Amino acid sequence: MGYTKGRARRAAEKLTEKHIAVRHDGSSVLYEASNGRTYKIDVLDMIQLNLSKGTRRNVHRHQGHGKNWSMWQYEAERAEGRNYTHSKTTLVQYPKEVCIALEDRFRHVRAAATLAELEGAKAVDRQRAESAWRRKLASFNGQRLRDVFAEVPTPSPCEELCAGALASEASKDDGLREVLFEAVLRQHGWPPRCVADGIRWLRRKGLQLGAQHVRKATLLHGGLTPLRVLLMEMEPPLDVMGLEILVDHRCAVVTNGNTSGGGWVQRCKPALKALLARGAVLGSHSLQSRLLKRVEEDGMSLWVERVLESLRRCRPEVPDLVLSRIADFAGKGFVLWKTSIPSPRYVWPGMYRMAVKGPGDCRSAPQYLLVYAEARHATRLPWSRGCYKASFQVPASTDFVEVKIPLRDFSDLRSTSCAQESSVCPTAQSLSQIRRLEISAERPGQVHLEVKSIAVRAPDSTMASAPPAQYNGCSHPVQPQLRFNISSRKEPTVPVPVDPSETLADAVCCDKRTKVYAEPQFLYDAPDIALFKHLQPGVTTFYDSTCGVPLFKAPVNRSLADFEADTKEHGWPSFRKEEVFSEHVTVDKDGFVYSSCGTHLGSYLPDAQGPRYCMDLSCIAGKPEIVV
Repeated sequence: MGYTKGRARRAAEKLTEKHIAVRHDGSSVLYEASNGRTYKIDVLDMIQLNLSKGTRRNVHRHQGHGKNWSMWQYEAERAEGRNYTHSKTTLVQYPKEVCIALEDRFRHVRAAATLAELEGAKAVDRQRAESAWRRKLASFNGQRLRDVFAEVPTPSPCEELCAGALASEASKDDGLREVLFEAVLRQHGWPPRCVADGIRWLRRKGLQLGAQHVRKATLLHGGLTPLRVLLMEMEPPLDVMGLEILVDHRCAVVTNGNTSGGGWVQRCKPALKALLARGAVLGSHSLQSRLLKRVEEDGMSLWVERVLESLRRCRPEVPDLVLSRIADFAGKGFVLWKTSIPSPRYVWPGMYRMAVKGPGDCRSAPQYLLVYAEARHATRLPWSRGCYKASFQVPASTDFVEVKIPLRDFSDLRSTSCAQESSVCPTAQSLSQIRRLEISAERPGQVHLEVKSIAVRAPDSTMASAPPAQYNGCSHPVQPQLRFNISSRKEPTVPVPVDPSETLADAVCCDKRTKVYAEPQFLYDAPDIALFKHLQPGVTTFYDSTCGVPLFKAPVNRSLADFEADTKEHGWPSFRKEEVFSEHVTVDKDGFVYSSCGTHLGSYLPDAQGPRYCMDLSCIAGKPEIVV
């Protein structure tokens, strides 16, 4: 149907009266419109520049119905011409001649960029060199490739393709390094560690890693290990936001014999999901299979996270409310808030305490996750080991409420909790090197969360370093500032696993898991402790390190030199029968010595001189202020 009346008909007649002059220059298209103005359109920046007035407009490309026809539109101040969006937007369609020229430049520029990235070739001769090396190495097997990376020496004279010659040639030939890189990625029988070692070896030989290598690692290998090497060990780190994943069909055919998906696509799925989560996109020429469509859906939520992160970085003036509305529109399963933080002092067993406010109706509230990562894992791929997370719910309230998340609830595996498997629990190292903290929303629901504060507190300041209740044999916490500088021993130097926040006194005196183990031998004689240099002349009373009851007094019926010699002979403070406060010291049937407060003091080990109490100095270094 043509234009039949009014201004539309007159505009159409005027448009047909004058021929539109269209020309292109590299990535730009210039044309003179019917109104006499000249426009320059850059298909790389997607910007239209009015050369007559100097104004700029954003340009949009939409895939049309035809095979070779795409709609190109620009944003106008008011709606003019035919509006293809059927809404109140201001997108205006370019004339057909201009659309054809724009599409031609767009495809030309993208094809050139794709060839440069996929092949890694900056010149024709480099591509020829790579093709020649591919033909020479077509018969290479995995063992011969291992010999190249190991630089196995070969007796002279050396054949043309021996391992030693290729290892030497790799440091001089860019084409050979590229071919060896592809050969490593095709070794699916190798352990991931060997593939990573091969990539590092090529990097030492001079391979310049870039976006094309990330794409090849995704499509040829499909595992996460090569991606970690490429993304985490590069300086500066490579940002793949917006990287278009175009399938190299030649590599797909060589790898699996077909490009219809199946096992080849299944193997690529982990790497594809990882790149999509970091902001990469599947190009129009990628495999159109159900699996890849599913991969794109899986990566959507984490892609939204990356977009919001970039928006925060580039436009810090954008209000948080606007970002929250964008996140609401984008859907579920995204990061609401993320920050990089210094490493504070985290105590165990402690907990995160957050002042938050959610929607008034708790039935529509989603599940939230609090995630933290230590320094060496702060830039890792999402949901990998080293990123600890715990779920929490926000109760319905019109005011801020406190939500408590114990540190023991955190785990660096999605399907396993700390209570089920100790290997996924936070460690002392991870708690002391936190660099990233974020809150994510999961499961359907109305996502609205206001955060007033986040802090880490001990459940009880006096029990900050105490063992868990099921393992704690002491009725009182260990006293602060123990005598003889024992409190300086913060690390639980015992041969069995205990909580990372326990001090030496906590582990030896109160933790039942260390019952058969003592403090380090000759601890009393350490330079910063030096027990006998700090003892005053006369009799010294030793008190329980938890409740402060008197346990031993020495020396009694012997000299201080005899007491020191007896202690030096065995490696631990040794007391005799006359030096014991028997009302506070008991010995069980197995010879273990306990105080009346439940503190494990040491062992009862008689010798030729009679009864001997071999004690841990950590457990008898208390002060007498606390008396039971």
